[in-house]
Amino acid sequence: MREKLALVDPDVTGAAFTAGHAGDAGCERCVAELTEAGDDFVGAFAKRDYERFIGHFIGPNATGLGADGTVGMNRDAWGRILREYFEEPTWTLTVTPIKTVVQQCVSGQILEVVRFDSAEMTITFVHATCWLRDHGTWKVVLQTEAGPLQDTQALLDRVAEQRAEAVGS
Repeated sequence: MREKLALVDPDVTGAAFTAGHAGDAGCERCVAELTEAGDDFVGAFAKRDYERFIGHFIGPNATGLGADGTVGMNRDAWGRILREYFEEPTWTLTVTPIKTVVQQCVSGQILEVVRFDSAEMTITFVHATCWLRDHGTWKVVLQTEAGPLQDTQALLDRVAEQRAEAVGS
């Protein structure tokens, strides 16, 4: 049976819609640690700290798939693709978490809505990261984006529909 998301107000940046776990019901610590790692990953990007950001990837085989069709088939290629964002001083980043899930305190996923604002454009997309625990530290093995969603209002309308469905059940 599919889980219905218990959504909160999409205008509250940083408020998690849901957080949970699968297969290891007793480990809230692992969910909290993954959430903290995800926040640091996003924070490093937002602060343009390239070394801290790229350090979150598990190793040379981490993969990135961009919403614009770019593919970085390893950490170094993905880093080269993203490097221009770290050198551009005018954009801002807003991230709204949707869900964090951990399986057996070994792997996990974070799903969030990301919005880039610059003088030229606004791009909104859904961002997903897959993580593995590597020697006690959460590391990204896959980063992927769905979008870009140019019509932000359509996204917010869909979130409102899901919220109504979740509350109505």
